[in-house]
Amino acid sequence: MGLQKAGYDTLLLEKQKNIGATYKKIDITEDLYLYPILKKYNIKPQTISNISFWHAGDEYFKFKSKIKDLFFIRGNHKESLEKQLFNQASSEGLDTIFSAKVKIKNNKIFINNKEINSKIIIGADGIDSIITKYYFPHEKYRIIEGYGRSYKNLNIPIGETHIFFEQSFVPGGYIYLGKTKSLGTIILGGLNKLNDNYFKKITQNNLKLSSIIGKRKGSEIWGKGIISNINKRVYKNTILVGDAARVSDPLFLYGLRPALISGDLAVKTILEYLENGNNLHNYDNLLKYNLLQDYSLLNIVRNTFEKSSQKDIEFIIKNLKFIDDNIGIDKISEKSSNILKTIMLLYFKNPFYTTKIGYKAIKSLIETF
Repeated sequence: MGLQKAGYDTLLLEKQKNIGATYKKIDITEDLYLYPILKKYNIKPQTISNISFWHAGDEYFKFKSKIKDLFFIRGNHKESLEKQLFNQASSEGLDTIFSAKVKIKNNKIFINNKEINSKIIIGADGIDSIITKYYFPHEKYRIIEGYGRSYKNLNIPIGETHIFFEQSFVPGGYIYLGKTKSLGTIILGGLNKLNDNYFKKITQNNLKLSSIIGKRKGSEIWGKGIISNINKRVYKNTILVGDAARVSDPLFLYGLRPALISGDLAVKTILEYLENGNNLHNYDNLLKYNLLQDYSLLNIVRNTFEKSSQKDIEFIIKNLKFIDDNIGIDKISEKSSNILKTIMLLYFKNPFYTTKIGYKAIKSLIETF
């Protein structure tokens, strides 16, 4: 839409028949650096909150963060984030081809068997991006599987989020719940291929979780996140954004915030290229400075989390208030010294468990770098 305002023709190629997935869900993301983008593109979240509950076994921690959570409806729905962006872009003159069949051959892109000659191409075709796979064939990645359900209601207040850690059922993962005035969503994300059987086992064995969900049946959701080793998102005249650019947060696989930031940076880069002749590779530098520089620490936390047992996580959840009072949960991932301070604080609480977790963190640090 930014290109259209500058007087350039833009064309959207949509693989589906409609904008947005066939299912509805609530997508929750942190507001860090997002408010200027929301204002710029007139994007409105359904709910804004900062209250979350973290559960592991019998332990739980109520967290009131300084960072707000933004709740968006996703999917083929009139108020969804996709529809908000699409409607605004269309009003600026964006043309769209639906049910577009994309093929790449000999570095040429074909849409419905017709070659497309474009000055710039934006690859935003998701986790299974054919553009990313074609231009970065040696990419190494790990998949975090996702399964969930959306409900008309959940037994939690509007704006609350609940995160459950159940390493025995979803190793390296979590169960994430949130609710707006019109919809509630529960997502399971982990290293295993998740499905309805996992969902039933977890709710049968976790009384807290089952009391929130109740007996209501919700529409099913499937998805996945990706942790990748690619370090460039520009190939010749093609710029990758969102999931295709592999910019999801490696810890919880948040994809919405990085997608909005990468999309906005792509617009900025392309306008400067078209108007001033600046190099498209500036996009990689902008991404690194505005988004990716924090991911090395989050990768360490992700690797440590995957190595941790349920007892390890219960110990951490039990002591989160103590950590928050002394360091601040919001500040832990800001720099590596805060992670070391956290480990030292925990050591005074329980040397045995802290030594175990510290060893796993050091091992993750070595593996990451």
